[in-house]
Amino acid sequence: MNKLMFIAIAAISFAAFTNNQASNSITQSEGIDTKALYACPMHPETTGNKGDKCPKCGMELSVPVKHNESIDNDSFYACSMHMEITGKKGDKCSKCGMELTVPVKHNESGHNHGEGAQTPATSEMNKSTTSIATDKTGSNPLSGVYSSYFDLKNALTKDDGKAAQSAANNLYDNISQINAATLSPEENAIWTKYKKKLSFDAEHIKGVDVNEHQREHFISLSKNMHEVMKVIKNDKTVYYQHCPMANDGKGANWLSLDSKISNPYFGKSMPNCGTTLETLK
Repeated sequence: MNKLMFIAIAAISFAAFTNNQASNSITQSEGIDTKALYACPMHPETTGNKGDKCPKCGMELSVPVKHNESIDNDSFYACSMHMEITGKKGDKCSKCGMELTVPVKHNESGHNHGEGAQTPATSEMNKSTTSIATDKTGSNPLSGVYSSYFDLKNALTKDDGKAAQSAANNLYDNISQINAATLSPEENAIWTKYKKKLSFDAEHIKGVDVNEHQREHFISLSKNMHEVMKVIKNDKTVYYQHCPMANDGKGANWLSLDSKISNPYFGKSMPNCGTTLETLK
């Protein structure tokens, strides 16, 4: 009798173990591994890598996403121009403003959503951008930002829209990477005041390769960068220069490392139009 009971108990235990293993196998094969996913605290439908920015509010993705909280990828849509940007249907692309309309399949969405999404192309771009930002970061906490700005200015003097677009992309990324802890109270105050304004113009310039639109945003970018640079000094002497004919005759300014005028608003058509207003040392 005892022997029969022992056999029955063993059989029941084995059946329960087998069923549990099968259940786990199905969960692992059909579910999405969300161990590395984090969500926006204000918009939990937006997920990505920890520290990524939410395209809706700009907050960092900081809330861990559990398996049972993961969102069905079938409900995600991508931007037709920027496939790495995903979200709910009808959401706006953070890069171009178009609605997200392209359905995202399971094997296309991976683990990242919103601005945290990575494709082979964006991954390579991020590697390149990180390398550039790191190489240009010196003792000055804003050296990478300033270097990218001067690269942008130089590209506009040559009427090179593609180079200006690339420099603006680096500028945008360098702005987002500034660690406020490295700034003094006075520096942090000026940086907090102008950071979003600088990012706004950099984002618009990096979104197009047309000089006319790039130069429109370069006007306000330069004005705000001047205010920042007056407080957080560049490592080298900087010349604040002015062209009276730019901006439809209203005039516009820019910053340069060279005392010689090289006009970013007229480029090759009038390279020497302008004067130096101020020298920042």
